[in-house]
Amino acid sequence: MNNQVWKAALLLFLFVLLQTGGVSAGTAADDRTSVGNMEVSALPEWPMTVERSGPTLLFSDSPEMAANDGILYQDTVQGDVRLFYHHVNDTKNWKRLAIVVENPGPGVAQLQIQRTGQAGPSQDYLAVGKEVQARYFQGTGARKVSIPAGGAAEILSGENGVSFRYNELLTGMMDLKADRPVRIKIVFCPAGAQATEFAAWAPILPADQYRMRGTFLQADRLLTAKNTYNPLDDNTVAVTLADNAQDTFVKGIDATDGTETVNYGNYGVIYQLRLPTANSGGVALYLSPQGGEYAGFLGVRYQKPAELVLPTPMGQTAFGSVGDFRQISLVGRYVSGQDLFVRFSPPGGSNLPVRLVLSPYWRSGGA
Repeated sequence: MNNQVWKAALLLFLFVLLQTGGVSAGTAADDRTSVGNMEVSALPEWPMTVERSGPTLLFSDSPEMAANDGILYQDTVQGDVRLFYHHVNDTKNWKRLAIVVENPGPGVAQLQIQRTGQAGPSQDYLAVGKEVQARYFQGTGARKVSIPAGGAAEILSGENGVSFRYNELLTGMMDLKADRPVRIKIVFCPAGAQATEFAAWAPILPADQYRMRGTFLQADRLLTAKNTYNPLDDNTVAVTLADNAQDTFVKGIDATDGTETVNYGNYGVIYQLRLPTANSGGVALYLSPQGGEYAGFLGVRYQKPAELVLPTPMGQTAFGSVGDFRQISLVGRYVSGQDLFVRFSPPGGSNLPVRLVLSPYWRSGGA
């Protein structure tokens, strides 16, 4: 049988098997794929174009281990803003993490908080980062806040922040829009302090040696595949995210001292991937951590307008032992022929990079 005839026969067979379904998710035990025991790090890279846009990112992760009271990060911003904060109480006392927004201008500042994902306090750092993504991708927490001229508001809890104990982590993401310049402060303060009063005089804490904080422009990335993925022709391929080679880290400015800074891992950056597929069989989507333990969620949309928010991995908190490049989590299986959209963001507490894997699949008992 020549190659074209074989492809036509297989196409017909796949169509009969797959015509009833669009999406399924779970373990890969019931289906055979071409991933097998292949080392994911060796898979060919699927070429993508990159467009940058979106809000200004305020990233606060240094000092990650907060040992002194003060302001962890601050900057003055306007318009669309995303906050990403990730801090551990490194004192023996109860403390509070607060987000204080000050309005230095003459008129009332209107904040539209569009979505939030906050989790903790907990000493299970991977679980906390994963929970943040679930809540953020599901679009929770929308509300409005008005701040009078010269006034301030605490927006993490709406009061004085969230209390946490020694070695506990608080982390989260928040998208908001400010109609005029406001000063946003990530504050680490005594449990009994009034957050807005404390923030008015508190010192700015120096960054730790990793310098994981700063203000970064255009915190969204749209990645579009240059080619349509055809399961019969293209076999198994991968898209690498947050490795600083295929996907570079964002660079910005530490607004507290004016120095240049790098977001190692692109935490707080939202990726939207558009992956066209050919109408020639089934496509399985996987995520594989390449840098160590990983726990997160993906947003996936295919055929239906609603986005599915799916855990990676399923059935357990985290996966991805250092040095084991074959660990892989099934996200879902799809009948090819339309665009597959994937939303991704590096989870707090997890290791990067990751690879998204596209692979042909066919059901047990098939050819």
